[in-house]
Amino acid sequence: MAKSAYLLCKEGMSEMAHCKSTSRLEQSYFFAVFSLCLLACWTDRSQAQPPEQGYSISAEGIVVDRAEQWEAWGRPEHAVTIDPATHTAAPRRISKNINVIEDTERFRIRIGDQKAYDKLVRTLNREGASLPLNIVTGPAYVAGAPILHMKADAKKGIEVGDPVIWHFYQGGIREAPYHSEMAANILDGDPSTYWEPSTEVSEEEYHALPPGEQGAIYYFAKDEAGQERRVDRDTYEQTSTSGRRIQYNSRSLEKWYVDVELGRVVPVSKIVLRFVDEEVGEPFRQFRILTTPSQKRDATLSLTARTVTPNEDRRVVEFDNLVANDPSRNYLLVHRLRIQITDSKFDKFKEVSEREYMDLPLGDQGGIDYFIVNAIGKEIKVDEAVFDQVPADRQSRLVYYQRERPRLADIEVWAQGNNIALGVIEGGGSVNLLGPLTAAEGFDGIYDTHFRQEVWQPDPRFEDRGTLIVDLGAVFWIDQLRWVGSISSSHEYLTRVSDGSRDTNGNLKWTQIDRSEKGQTRVNYEQLLERPTRVRYLWSRSTVDFQRAAGSGILADGFREVQVFGEGYPPEVVLTSPMIELPGAFILGKIEWEADIPDPDLVDVEIRTRTGDRLIERTEYYGSGGDSKTEADYNKLPTKFQGPVVTSRIPGGGWSPWSQKYIESGDPITSPSPRRFLQIQVKMASRAPDMAANVRSVRVHFLPPVARRATGEIWPNEVSLGTLQDFEVYLNPTFVEREPDGQGSRRFDEILIDADPIQEIELLDVSLGSEEDLQNGTGQNFTELGWRLVAGEKDYWFDDAGERFQALIDPVSGDTLKVFEGGIAAGDADAARSKLLMRLPHKVGLLPQSEKSRFYNRLILAEGEEIPVDEDGRPLNQLTYLSLPLEQRGSTVYFQIVGENPDGTLIQEEVTNFQYKSLEDSLKGETLYFRKLIGKGGEFPFDRAGQPLSQAAYNALPTDEKGSIVAAGELVRVRFKAEVILNGSTIDASIRDAGGPAIWQQVDAGNATSLREGNTMSIAVPLSAQVVREVDISPNPFTPNADGVNDQLQIRFSLGNLNANREVRVEIFDLSGRRVWHKSQMGFGEHSAVWNGWDEAEQVVPPGLYLCKIGVDADAVEATHTVDYRVIAVVY
Repeated sequence: MAKSAYLLCKEGMSEMAHCKSTSRLEQSYFFAVFSLCLLACWTDRSQAQPPEQGYSISAEGIVVDRAEQWEAWGRPEHAVTIDPATHTAAPRRISKNINVIEDTERFRIRIGDQKAYDKLVRTLNREGASLPLNIVTGPAYVAGAPILHMKADAKKGIEVGDPVIWHFYQGGIREAPYHSEMAANILDGDPSTYWEPSTEVSEEEYHALPPGEQGAIYYFAKDEAGQERRVDRDTYEQTSTSGRRIQYNSRSLEKWYVDVELGRVVPVSKIVLRFVDEEVGEPFRQFRILTTPSQKRDATLSLTARTVTPNEDRRVVEFDNLVANDPSRNYLLVHRLRIQITDSKFDKFKEVSEREYMDLPLGDQGGIDYFIVNAIGKEIKVDEAVFDQVPADRQSRLVYYQRERPRLADIEVWAQGNNIALGVIEGGGSVNLLGPLTAAEGFDGIYDTHFRQEVWQPDPRFEDRGTLIVDLGAVFWIDQLRWVGSISSSHEYLTRVSDGSRDTNGNLKWTQIDRSEKGQTRVNYEQLLERPTRVRYLWSRSTVDFQRAAGSGILADGFREVQVFGEGYPPEVVLTSPMIELPGAFILGKIEWEADIPDPDLVDVEIRTRTGDRLIERTEYYGSGGDSKTEADYNKLPTKFQGPVVTSRIPGGGWSPWSQKYIESGDPITSPSPRRFLQIQVKMASRAPDMAANVRSVRVHFLPPVARRATGEIWPNEVSLGTLQDFEVYLNPTFVEREPDGQGSRRFDEILIDADPIQEIELLDVSLGSEEDLQNGTGQNFTELGWRLVAGEKDYWFDDAGERFQALIDPVSGDTLKVFEGGIAAGDADAARSKLLMRLPHKVGLLPQSEKSRFYNRLILAEGEEIPVDEDGRPLNQLTYLSLPLEQRGSTVYFQIVGENPDGTLIQEEVTNFQYKSLEDSLKGETLYFRKLIGKGGEFPFDRAGQPLSQAAYNALPTDEKGSIVAAGELVRVRFKAEVILNGSTIDASIRDAGGPAIWQQVDAGNATSLREGNTMSIAVPLSAQVVREVDISPNPFTPNADGVNDQLQIRFSLGNLNANREVRVEIFDLSGRRVWHKSQMGFGEHSAVWNGWDEAEQVVPPGLYLCKIGVDADAVEATHTVDYRVIAVVY
């Protein structure tokens, strides 16, 4: 095997590290081979994605149109519903007055793993208690990842990788001593199904009963036809053992109950029992309802409601005054309830004739009363045994009964409404209690857990403690809050809400909805809003007006639950796609979506995108019980106690911000492309609580880019702070000259330079051609400023079909470069901006054909082919080869050094592994590692032997294997002047075809030319000693008297000694040194803050002099002037 692609790539990158002595054409060659590997490897991953990944992707684009795909999107789960039938995603309606029975199965409380379950069973057995019926099992998950067995256990049938199973209490039937298999019927909403208790007991249980609770004993035997019927004892005893049975009956009501667990604590306002129709059964004669807010199995049940007179015929019984002893409350907190029957007619519900009795189903036949005539001729009732012993002439009448059939069809538990706070954390929101304590326990639906909130004190040492901030995960219509617990009489409690809007400083805008004055203890404190309000965030604080000794926190009483209620569809929910890895260097074309929007004036679906190349991986470690661990603690755990390691990916540096919303389906995507990753955001918004949109699908179309890749470089890339400097930006494009379908790159003629945060840049000239052309000045050069005389004066502006532009002219050809945005040096000084938008008179051309200006790709048609690069296009080495999955490890090829070429390159020949190991170290050449491709598709610049394709080898390929041909394009140089005041200022460059879609392709920073040293588009400024600069405070003095004039103080400054985000603090002090206001933010460069004259208690400060302090953490140890002070005057 001759010198391979690996060697070429490796040598190319090695040379590029010292490439300033190499020609630009040779650099293009090396760079293109590497970038083609990278782009081809992107295409290698273009296989269809599984639905659970959140999208499907192909060479044509991205499609999201399945319910299981929407399920993989980030979303507030408690605010979004996904319909598996219609495959739509929509806001979930929040309702008032709900029957919580309908969704009890949604809620679970974890018991634990098998050991925890076994411990529970042993405890119940010791206590003689039955196992709850509502225990279910399911795979253990934490942070969305399954917990797997890391060690096999043959005895238990467990293999490595099997999911760990957890046990849960699930909402539903908890206990039913009789007919437990029927108990769930009372929760199904079906009036034709029911649960009923039973009088039947075992013989042992019967004889253990007190005599007064022993019921009848019935005998059953099968007749000749095999039909079972009730018989007397004599007939029973004459029947064979296999054809008879005895039924013992109890008259005890102790176990005539059914327990229902609601799965979470809810504020119940009404309980309704619905009994079966008359022909099916009877209602409970007398009963009571007991409840508890606790989920503990040994919790005491309290009487909540009961019947006071026998219920003979009411088929629907409602209880709606559940808290009679507290008229201020119209609800009762309930987690579990019991329906206990307290009276029954048992087997003598209704007297019937003998004929009617015999026609009854066997199970409905009740008791029989036996009467005889005594010695004085009086009729008396006796038991069956006495009746059978007296002579026939003394036997009197028999009275037959139908048994009572107490059958409950359904139960309804009506609650105040959907508790929005329940599920906030799991749904994507957050609960943040400032200070050392936590508050998640107040949002778990469990009455038995609670949190304690430190009381906020007017002490600067502890002012960051005790404030609770809750992100509900979406915007909801809210009209009521409840704090289940108590607030001390010595504390004042403040509550604020925000819909997510922010002020000019980027802080949330809060609206105070309640200020509970101290003076009395408040239990289960409720806050009613005047009207339904849009709320995303909650803020609460318990306060006192005195200070404690340092370090002594004051704790408010505990809160068991926070409950939030409202009604209607959430006014704003956001779904975010997973990070979508694109299959190649595509331009993102149009984006389309299908949605149902009932009223465009009130409802909308907003689609946005963002793109980037880098991701940051965050790794979280969990034990087998789901508890969070540090990496060090996780590694110390025995294998069987190690849970999942969850890696999440978030955007790294260089990602674009979210785009503006796309107005119409089919709009072109405005996020920069080509990029490696894409994210899509879907926001469903509504201004009407009773109306919502839904989204059915989103599609992203791919377009071929105007260039296969474009690399940019700026020179100089290090300048002095605040000095006017000439800069050169080089753009080095490569183009697809031929695609398999016959289409190549469109190429470009428009260039956009964005220098923000540099305030103004002035264009000097533009040149294009080969690297040698630019070096020798023989390329096309746009250097002369165009102008015309208007009213005897020079006018630098021209008009072309309504477009105004300035012009730079090539004095040789007369061609004109048009500048639509930005200024030209010596031209209109007022036109200078941070951007330059230029249009060339023609598209950037291809360099003349040569061996090093063309690159050839082969399409992969068969599985199992091998290439010498990893998935990111980097040549494989031993380490990266061994990190490949086993099924992707291909061949390893060894080389022996046999000589040296005149230019100093080594001559190598392929040898076997055995031969290679036998060589002296000085003769050992390169080792090549190959990756085996899984599946078909993609294209690579290698032949089957792993060698780069030459033009001859490409031409010899079968037609169906010929991939794209890539050509090096003309080098473009843009010269401008600018003043840089911020270290790390980055120049963004984009290109597009003016005659094509209005979509920009971003230029990537890299080594664009050997004419200048560098490979970056960022400008470094040597760190100076001065950090806080150019402070401007106005108006000063200012008058915060709400008259609309000079009510706010603008504080502006810049930071000149930073190269990354740092904390910046602006603080206002009175002359006693007490801080009255502050703002902290992260950033660098230019800053501003606005003070409205209010202190931190939201009171207007008195007139007088105040001190403004601006401070920042500097990068350099020797940095000075990191703090600046200014005097401010407040007057009225």
